[in-house]
Amino acid sequence: MKAVLEMNPGLKSRIGYIFNFNDYSLDELVQILQTKVRKAKLKIDEEAIKLLIPIIEQAKNMKHFGNGRFIDNVFYRLLFNHAKNTEDIEDLDILMTITKEDIKENMLEKLGINDSEKNIGFQMTKKKEG
Repeated sequence: MKAVLEMNPGLKSRIGYIFNFNDYSLDELVQILQTKVRKAKLKIDEEAIKLLIPIIEQAKNMKHFGNGRFIDNVFYRLLFNHAKNTEDIEDLDILMTITKEDIKENMLEKLGINDSEKNIGFQMTKKKEG
């Protein structure tokens, strides 16, 4: 938003207040993910959490980190992976538990993030003159 406001001084003068929201900490992001899992009436085992922590840490260091939106995307990717991994399973406990098998090595790439220059949202660019 800062870039948008700086591109249009008239817009900036019409906005009286600017609120800065800090990114969530690693612990807060993990808690958000665990809450999403719990609200979906699922469980996530500790081994899965241990594998997700470095993925979240790596994403936090990227230029355009999506913060809570990133955790939403992780959650939906986990659901997708879990559904694929358990399509022939009938055991209810297995069906209701996200495990390390649901976390893929290429999780960031599957989320559309593969380097520090990748944008998750939209990008404003200046039009070339001439």
